[in-house]
Amino acid sequence: MCYFLMINRAQGTVEYLVIISVVIVLSLIVVGMVITQVDNSSNVSGTASEISTKIGVNGLSLASSVASVDEKGLLVIKNIDVENLTLSKIIVDDVEHNYDVQLVAGDSKSLSLQRVSSCVGEKKNYSVKVEYVSASGLTKVADFGIIPIDCSSSVTPNGSFVSETLATGGTITYVGDYTIHTFYSSGTFTALKDLDANILVVAGGGGSSGFGSGGGGAGGLIYQPLYSVSAGDYLITVGAGGAKGGQSTGDYLGRSGGNSSFENLFTAIGGGTSGYDWGPNGFYGGSGGGAGTWASAVGVGGLGEPGQGNNGGAQDGQYFYAAGGGGAGGVGQDGTTNVDRGGDGGVGLEFPQFASVGGYPAGWFAGGGGGGIRNYGNTFLGGNGGLGGGGRGSDWNMENNTAGVANTGGGGGGSQGYYNVASLGSDGGSGIVIVSYSN
Repeated sequence: MCYFLMINRAQGTVEYLVIISVVIVLSLIVVGMVITQVDNSSNVSGTASEISTKIGVNGLSLASSVASVDEKGLLVIKNIDVENLTLSKIIVDDVEHNYDVQLVAGDSKSLSLQRVSSCVGEKKNYSVKVEYVSASGLTKVADFGIIPIDCSSSVTPNGSFVSETLATGGTITYVGDYTIHTFYSSGTFTALKDLDANILVVAGGGGSSGFGSGGGGAGGLIYQPLYSVSAGDYLITVGAGGAKGGQSTGDYLGRSGGNSSFENLFTAIGGGTSGYDWGPNGFYGGSGGGAGTWASAVGVGGLGEPGQGNNGGAQDGQYFYAAGGGGAGGVGQDGTTNVDRGGDGGVGLEFPQFASVGGYPAGWFAGGGGGGIRNYGNTFLGGNGGLGGGGRGSDWNMENNTAGVANTGGGGGGSQGYYNVASLGSDGGSGIVIVSYSN
């Protein structure tokens, strides 16, 4: 009896030990899996090429990375998920860098960074997080932890890369090392971080009056390089061109252009309208309007706003020639300066760095309108518009005066004076606001 009891107890002990062994093995397997998961998202050391094989977090991998001593960086991000996603933000050492980048499954993008802490030596540790929006609209964060990034004397991306979004608003273009925001109409410029920006503000050009009028004055022009813009929203106002006057409308007097502004920090004054046959004096504006034709009195050009433009040209009472409107770069030509012609509009100012986004000719803004003609039976010519979108003055009995070019702030070309035709003036060109900064 005791013999069989001892055998049963021995069998029970063996079974118990087997069970314990199985539990221990399973526990070790689970612990190994947890350790592996933790290791995949923990701090990683190694070269940039090694990093690409080690880091994979929440559907993203960091393929390569480099930072420079001049506080610039470049990260190559790959989508290793099966769904498309949108990168919205990269956070490096708690500094946010904003993007709006579509990243399809399996694709990679090179993203440039601004204002990362200076990378000195061979490598430097940075904390890196990437925020993105999934295909289902959920905002997610891939936290790569603290990783070593290779240092370089400078960062010059090769091929296609995506610039960091430092600001929004207007039409955005990239020219060399600069981002340009162009406002052809009113809107809002939003700086996502502090910037040193180059700001050009051009008001609407003055419309010219009807019946033997001078050229409209160009819109006022303000250029402020490397202005410190704090993060925030800035209201942008783009002034309209002034309306034309005319004999056929019963309202001979043209209208001055509208003001343009960058918030309340910089306000450019609209160009002045021009004088005409029965009211020869030009009017004040960013640049002044040109004097109109008048046989009995001298016509005076309108005054320009100091620091924004110039005066319109004068007319000496010789009846035939109206004067040019003032431009940002020069006064309007007097009505008697040209032989058998109206006075030319004052020249505008050239900004070659903005030639790709505006101006007429490209890069030129705020030219004055050319003066018109009043005479009977002679084939006199109207004055030329100033470089920067100024309209041409009308030839005698031709009605061929032209408007200021849109988004240049050019003044309208002066009208001819003859009772049997409409003798209409010309509209001024609308203004423009341009903001640029280094990528």
